[in-house]
Amino acid sequence: MSDNILDAKLAADQLEAGTKPKAMDQKGSVGKHFTTEGAIGGTAQKIGGPLDEEGAIGKHFTTGGSIGGTVQDKMGGQKPA
Repeated sequence: MSDNILDAKLAADQLEAGTKPKAMDQKGSVGKHFTTEGAIGGTAQKIGGPLDEEGAIGKHFTTGGSIGGTVQDKMGGQKPA
């Protein structure tokens, strides 16, 4: 993912006042474990190769990928605090 797209995505993911992320959101209680800094995503990053966030398998699990993106779109987002 290019830096410009990533920067735009991060800006769009800022929480609005009076809201909190849903559980499956990349910042939520479950979803955060699947990011590259989380327990599950971080392990995949350490293994590397096809499981890396830019690898043949891992790229589908990012918030812009086919699997991670679908979860983010359908189950992520914000909810009232």
